[in-house]
Amino acid sequence: MNCIDEGKLLAFLDDELSSTEKILIREHIEHCAKCAGNLRLLQQRKENLMSLMNENIARDYSVPPFKPKATKPFISNKKRQYQKIVFYVAAAAILILMLLVLKPKTTDDYIIYSYDLTSEFDANLPITKQEMTIHIYSNNDFSENK
Repeated sequence: MNCIDEGKLLAFLDDELSSTEKILIREHIEHCAKCAGNLRLLQQRKENLMSLMNENIARDYSVPPFKPKATKPFISNKKRQYQKIVFYVAAAAILILMLLVLKPKTTDDYIIYSYDLTSEFDANLPITKQEMTIHIYSNNDFSENK
């Protein structure tokens, strides 16, 4: 029989094996010094661990009192909807204000044409044959920096 792995030896120590497996392991340990040494080492570790656990269990531990987390107060759905409406109205007002205050100034040149008829309009004549006065204005005529 091959040497027994550590998992099987631990199961043997914890009495978790069937009776036939226990018999086979006992017979192997009688003839294999290596597995017998491993079993003694595991038994010693188990005993040390149990003694440490028993020492810790014997100590007097105090459990701190339970303090529940602070929770936010309940807000009804109507109040939450009201808060959303107020938020969106305020955001829209701020956006409109920004658009009005931060209105970009145009630097493009533009020309305005207007005309005045000097006589009665004759519908039988084309527009180019009508008597009129044409006025031409550019943005320089209306500039604020005069």
